[in-house]
Amino acid sequence: FEASRILDRPYQRLDSGQADLGDMRQMGLELLDLGVQEWVIIEFKEGCMAVGKSGEVHVQGKPILQPEEMVSAAGVGEALAASLL
Repeated sequence: FEASRILDRPYQRLDSGQADLGDMRQMGLELLDLGVQEWVIIEFKEGCMAVGKSGEVHVQGKPILQPEEMVSAAGVGEALAASLL
């Protein structure tokens, strides 16, 4: 969401609503050009993408959990950040 707002364009295909990984990579590179120091992390419905200053790209899908495995959405962002570190 933040990447889309900063660059004023969506990273999802309007026809399907799915993330366009090529567009997301390009957005990551543009954010690096705007001054991000090392890595841009873009979270999307299906997972997240990390784009590094060197051009390195990593994509990770989200785990599939059963409803009974989820207690709360609290701390989801912190958990994502911790897993990336």
